[in-house]
Amino acid sequence: LQELVMLAVLLLNCRRPAKTVKEIREEFREMASLPPSRLSLLPGETTESACRDLNNAGKSVAHCVTSLVKAASQGDESYTASSATETATSLRNLASAARAVSATVSRQAPLDSTNNTSQLFETCEEVITRSYMVIEEAKRTLREPEHTDVLQRSASRVTQA
Repeated sequence: LQELVMLAVLLLNCRRPAKTVKEIREEFREMASLPPSRLSLLPGETTESACRDLNNAGKSVAHCVTSLVKAASQGDESYTASSATETATSLRNLASAARAVSATVSRQAPLDSTNNTSQLFETCEEVITRSYMVIEEAKRTLREPEHTDVLQRSASRVTQA
């Protein structure tokens, strides 16, 4: 009974990051639907900082997804919940960095900005969607430990995006 209660608590904790990632995806879709000229830099953001942040956010997402897979594969419920939360945070940072890069591109090369930002947004949305699937598969792996191979494949799809 105690194990069942612990699993229920864990699934609730993993549900929050999954819900957060869904919200990030919806916010990102709204932002991506705007013309690039409507996106603006926040105070202190520069082209260099936007590109650096995008690079760092991409690395962070990959690291968090790896940690999530490791935790779920080991059956470590609290580490899985923590890694899922960190994954959601890194995805929010990725979305913010993509906005900043798009805003700088639209100011530097307005004629090319639509194609460039579309490709950037499509790739980021794919990473967000695939990361959401990893969180869902991690929850399933905790319930069904034999499911680890599907979790591994889901994680590899994130890095392919």
